[in-house]
Amino acid sequence: MRWSGALLVDHDGVYEFAAGAPTPEDERPNMEAAEHSQWRVTITRDGKTRLLLNHNWPGQTGPTVTFPKLKAGVYEITVEFSVPAPPFSTPDEHRLHTGFQVKYKGPDSHDRMIEIPHSRLFRISKKLVYKDVASGYQDLSSGITGLATGAMDFLKAYYSSTLRDIRRTYQRAFKALLFVHRFPLSSKRCTGG
Repeated sequence: MRWSGALLVDHDGVYEFAAGAPTPEDERPNMEAAEHSQWRVTITRDGKTRLLLNHNWPGQTGPTVTFPKLKAGVYEITVEFSVPAPPFSTPDEHRLHTGFQVKYKGPDSHDRMIEIPHSRLFRISKKLVYKDVASGYQDLSSGITGLATGAMDFLKAYYSSTLRDIRRTYQRAFKALLFVHRFPLSSKRCTGG
């Protein structure tokens, strides 16, 4: 599994990143439960890529920066995760506890170890792999196989904003207010409504 997007950092400071099997809030992810899994987490800004976390990732030997000092702004983040196939050949079969989460601790989380909130993660762009003629945006189900029909229909119809969309919306709102201010436009209630 590979996920990439944008991480929004509101406050400058030192952040601690951790990954592993899911745990409750304020606890570090469980490394023992995810010992056989492999993952790598990197962030990029201004052309500089930093390896935050690396656990058994093949071919990755560089040093990790688990406690980076981050400036306020947007960072590209990439999370890669792999789970080896379970060995079904052994007679001692047991339940597998799965799951994976990336947590961080720093000024944005009030120095608590929390899962990176969805409100801090954004899509960077919409590469038009499959373009829906009616809507003109990328369908989120492109590249995913084996989904049920209902899930596929939901992803095809779901629209999510990118950072570019959000920035342009704020620019339009600002330009509209500037227009109203420069041409002293105002509204007055008339007796006729």
